[in-house]
Amino acid sequence: MHLLTRLGTISRVYRSACARWVIRVTLLLGTGMVIPGLGGCGAPGLRATAVADNARLGQSGAVLARDLMGLGGPPRERVLIDPATGSRAGVVRTSSSFDAGVAPERGEGPGRWTVRTREIGDDGTAKPQKSAGHVIGPHGGIYLSWSRSVKDTDPDGPARLYVFEPALIWFPAAIEPGAVFEDTTTMTERDPDDEDKVSLRGKATRRVAIIDGASEAWPFAVGDRSARAVVAELRVRVGPAEAVRRTTTRILSDGTAGDEFVDYGVRVLGVPIKRERSIVLAE
Repeated sequence: MHLLTRLGTISRVYRSACARWVIRVTLLLGTGMVIPGLGGCGAPGLRATAVADNARLGQSGAVLARDLMGLGGPPRERVLIDPATGSRAGVVRTSSSFDAGVAPERGEGPGRWTVRTREIGDDGTAKPQKSAGHVIGPHGGIYLSWSRSVKDTDPDGPARLYVFEPALIWFPAAIEPGAVFEDTTTMTERDPDDEDKVSLRGKATRRVAIIDGASEAWPFAVGDRSARAVVAELRVRVGPAEAVRRTTTRILSDGTAGDEFVDYGVRVLGVPIKRERSIVLAE
């Protein structure tokens, strides 16, 4: 499907009273921290969330993708915390840049951005940089078209290019309370020596929802029960491997991103080979 056609499609939201949060792990932060997983009882109907009337969206209590991502803002340096000990572990540096070189024949327009992220430990060691290409859709939704990072099963190897075709909806224009958003697409891993060649092909699924401070799945210190957070899960299956990253982002009063809790795990043939958890504090 042509990317512009894809960007014009209606976002899908599963709205159901039986959507549930599954509590997996309890960690320390305040009185407790939990890692939520998105679940549900089927797909009881679809509705559109790609609405251009941002004023009405704000009144509905929705979180806007543009505020959550903050594309085009100044570079950010946030403190990284080890949740197992509660002590500082380093910093996370994130920046975004507008991509002036566009390819209209591939449906890429002026809303194309690259986001770069790097973790640097307090001991001076730095993880390889991760980057991702995002496209802003006509209704304000944000799509993931590609990412580049070191492969988990080859940590000493070169960074690999991963392409999402059609582009994966990263955040709908408005993330609505009481809804679980989901999108699925095909992901291909490219040969590091010739990125036009596909070396592996798999499936990527994105799920996004809002929880509040009264939820049993609230992962931060107990406090304001009216506080809110966005939980976003990316599940990728390629061959015998499955990687799942769940990020819980506290929403500040102005709708922008606050503290984050990240849980990342990789399994091969059902056997865990990697598990990382971290807390990233807002500035």
